[in-house]
Amino acid sequence: MDVALFPNKINLVIAPNGFGKTSLTTAFEALNANCLAVKDEDKYQENAKLVPFLSITEEDADGIATYCADGERNEIATHFLTHTIHSRLGVYASVKRIGRAIPVTKYMNIQDVEVGKAVEQVSFKSVSKKEKEAFGKKKLLLTRSMDIFYGNLVLQTKLKDFGAAFTAFHAQKNRGALIDECMQYILNFHGTSTALAQNFDPAVFGKIEADEHYANFANLYRMYANADRLQTFIVFHQLMDIYHQDAKAFKKACEYASYLKFRNFIESEVCVLNNTWKALKLEERNGKLYVVYPKARSISNGQRDLLTFFVDLLGFNAKMLNESKKGILIIDEIFDYLDDANILVAQYYLTRLLKRHKDNLYIIWLTHLAQENFRSKVLNHKVLNVQYLKPVKAMPNECMKKFIALRQALNKNDATENDLYDKISHYILHYSPTDMDLTEKLRPYDIRGIRISWGRQEEFHTYLIEELNKYLKGEEEYDPYAVAVAVRLKSEVNVYKRLTTQEQRDAFEQTKETKKKFEKMEHDYGFAIPASYFVIAAIHNDADHIYIDSSGNIPDASMVYKLEHLVIRNIVKSMFGYTEGMTITKDALR
Repeated sequence: MDVALFPNKINLVIAPNGFGKTSLTTAFEALNANCLAVKDEDKYQENAKLVPFLSITEEDADGIATYCADGERNEIATHFLTHTIHSRLGVYASVKRIGRAIPVTKYMNIQDVEVGKAVEQVSFKSVSKKEKEAFGKKKLLLTRSMDIFYGNLVLQTKLKDFGAAFTAFHAQKNRGALIDECMQYILNFHGTSTALAQNFDPAVFGKIEADEHYANFANLYRMYANADRLQTFIVFHQLMDIYHQDAKAFKKACEYASYLKFRNFIESEVCVLNNTWKALKLEERNGKLYVVYPKARSISNGQRDLLTFFVDLLGFNAKMLNESKKGILIIDEIFDYLDDANILVAQYYLTRLLKRHKDNLYIIWLTHLAQENFRSKVLNHKVLNVQYLKPVKAMPNECMKKFIALRQALNKNDATENDLYDKISHYILHYSPTDMDLTEKLRPYDIRGIRISWGRQEEFHTYLIEELNKYLKGEEEYDPYAVAVAVRLKSEVNVYKRLTTQEQRDAFEQTKETKKKFEKMEHDYGFAIPASYFVIAAIHNDADHIYIDSSGNIPDASMVYKLEHLVIRNIVKSMFGYTEGMTITKDALR
């Protein structure tokens, strides 16, 4: 794949079906920690003897480096975290023995998505009866302060790296004096816990707050718990004791808090997107956390694909946050059939992922759709990097575009221009067995840069066939508009030659628009028109109706890349009876 991919952008890689998008996805999916393990059935023609190979060349500020993976090694895994997102819909079977019969029931289902590692539940040690008694009549203050901590998952996750601070504070010689001074103030205060909480003297905590380790904890705690100095001291004193009673359990409790926070986040995010009547659920199995879908039949296709993408994205993001490697995220055509609203939602979550990881993330979005389908206020030209998997240099001829656009620019309310519109349509852009020379009628428009010589069928067909042969022979540079017009003419020629009466021929010529010509021959005269002719009509109809905009420009039709689709190319070859090595002549359009 010779394309330029950039971090901090969505790299939209476009190619028709059959040009290697799925092969690329399969290769990345086959990467494991040690090698590139491609299944035999995924190899070309299922040839088990073929040796898989994948390499990535990256250029950054440190220079150029190439990382390779094959059946025995995986250098890519040492530098990149890779992940692929695609449809998880599959066919499953259930077997239930009934007497001697073993009926098999097949059904469509959605593969569960692994979103992270499940963590064993370990909670922070609760306040014991003995510890409450140590606070005497102020034990309610201890309970209230610790309840704030126990209910704050964010704060609990932040404490995972505070073990060293607790240890360092505990090792100081004056530690006891600092703690005792504060504790004595609390115990000797005349009044209830509520009165103390409302009227404590902040200066009492001045000495302990001067300690570096305590100050770090206090700043963190107040940031995430919105606590005052009294509550901060009580929680610090309690947590330090809990940590030194069992440091390993303390760390595991922090890890579980992080896991629980992540799990809650997934549940809330999925809940926002999930408007199905069947709820998704989280399930822990074999030390991993999965999102489990309901039966595929209970979710619409668009909702299924969007939820699958989003959940997959959450899992990948979780892995990225725990790795120091760069990430490569490959999205395989999962959105090509979503409606505009769902695509917009998907684009939003992708850009949010980019903002979080920036230059450490490569997003590769594989699709067969033209880039116009993805541009929006979310994905503008600054975010998208459009690349083509198959190098195609379809080079629209500006004279050709102007010639086609001239017809659309003619004033139909003007008798002369309306007459020219009809004649260009009838004799030039559609098939007619009669040749009419329109060069003189086109001469007044010569100043616009059109070729008035194309007003003769002979001259026009010469150019069309030249470009058609380039296309059929697989040359990279050809005029797609010329090919599209040639295809229209050939489809009409082929149908016209099958007509057996003058009535049929007259009806064909007098009917405007290719599709309507074909439909009339089918409905009125019983001719069977190949379905492929209707398929390809969408392409040449798009190409033959381009306009000059208010700025004097002629925007390209989106049909340009559709000609590269393997099915479309085969239809064109069949239409012209093309075989390898032959050259089509102008007679094909007569």
